[in-house]
Amino acid sequence: VSINHRRIQITLSFIKEYPGDIPFSVFLKKIFRQNKNWGSKDRKFYREISYLYWKTAHQIDDLNDSNTIDFLINKLEDPEELKTSPYEKFNLELSAGIDNTILKEWFLPQAPTFIFLLNSLSEIKNGEQTDIDNCIAFKADTNLETYIESGAGIIQDWSSTASIKFLLEKMQPNSIWETCAGAGGKSILLSYLLNNKKHIASDIRKSIINNLKNRFALLDIPQPETQIIDLSKADSISKIPATEIVIADMPCSGSGTWRRTPERLSFSNKSEILNYSVRQLRYLQNIANNHSHSFIYYMTCSIFRAENEDVVDKFLNTNSNYSVEWQNHFHTSHFGGSDFIYGCLIKRVD
Repeated sequence: VSINHRRIQITLSFIKEYPGDIPFSVFLKKIFRQNKNWGSKDRKFYREISYLYWKTAHQIDDLNDSNTIDFLINKLEDPEELKTSPYEKFNLELSAGIDNTILKEWFLPQAPTFIFLLNSLSEIKNGEQTDIDNCIAFKADTNLETYIESGAGIIQDWSSTASIKFLLEKMQPNSIWETCAGAGGKSILLSYLLNNKKHIASDIRKSIINNLKNRFALLDIPQPETQIIDLSKADSISKIPATEIVIADMPCSGSGTWRRTPERLSFSNKSEILNYSVRQLRYLQNIANNHSHSFIYYMTCSIFRAENEDVVDKFLNTNSNYSVEWQNHFHTSHFGGSDFIYGCLIKRVD
């Protein structure tokens, strides 16, 4: 039995223990801590074979250990393209402009890391300037601590940056409310590009908002006003003062980012995705009922029509005082390829 065969056996043994309730990357760090005798080459192999498994499991006809080991060994020796798109299993319509041929080619290669530079550096080592100013692409395994810890830039995917820059090229809002601010990358980008105009950032948990504040403090840049808002509760949303635009980055399946977290394919199903679409429509309606805005920028990182165009269409069917200004899908196949972001600008016309 070859060393790779034994290593794959070990990999499959801890993959079977993965519960799916935390990112696999976090689970893998726990496994590494439990096996301190594994050297750097061992850890690299286990990481690579784990993600190869998650990205190709849908193509293994019989997931018994022996068959899976043979399949993965053959993939290591001959890393051919995927035969089918892993998204086909959901039997859901994809957003306009996206098809399974595109996804099949996009899904298998390792995703690059993009940094948006906040401070210009005279020399960018190992990075490639993209077609967006200040957006630099790096291979996934590049050590980027120097840029992050120095405050020179933030990790922000090309598509996420493009979605905000496209919006700001079409309009220059004097005030924004950003829902579901999350880790704060988009908040920092907005602060940088809007030159400190009125900016409210909200999320559902205090811990998330605290993390956002800490990121702004570390970068030594002015912080937005922050609030804890639950989009499912109309009385919570009523606390938000009037702003010109609501940037509604919705909770979603995240399917447009699953190349980075391919384990989600094995732990997601059609009903879960459709449940997201129900929540998204409810959140969008609650935001609209607030009446303290002129525009809503509806966004997801999903590739499924059910979470994108269908939600907007259902919203417009019951809200005749809104119309679509434009909608776009943000993705590039260059620089190693980006995530998929859907953005739709909705205008209140009453």
